[in-house]
Order: sequence, then structure tokens, then C-alpha cells
Amino acid sequence: MDKPEVVLVQEYETLELARKVERRIKKLKRKECVEKMVKDGFITMKI
Repeated sequence: MDKPEVVLVQEYETLELARKVERRIKKLKRKECVEKMVKDGFITMKI
């Protein structure tokens, strides 16, 4: 298995908001959704 690498960094106003987004990303089932975030260079999610 390859070493994990950081491919996208996004800052948030609060740690709580950042963790909410992180949990939503980890629950995504479709690989295409994550690939689109990496390609676009930012995360857009309704919280």
C-alpha cells in the first residue's frame, strides 16, 4: 500500500466546522465525488 499524501487543504473558520466537513467526506460512498473535489481544488458541501 502506498503512503497517504495530502492532496487538498482547505481552511475553515472553526475547528468544529472543519470536523463536520471531514466526517461528511469520510461518509461519501462514490469515489467520483472525492476525485471531483481534488480536481476542482476545493470542497463544496452544505452543512
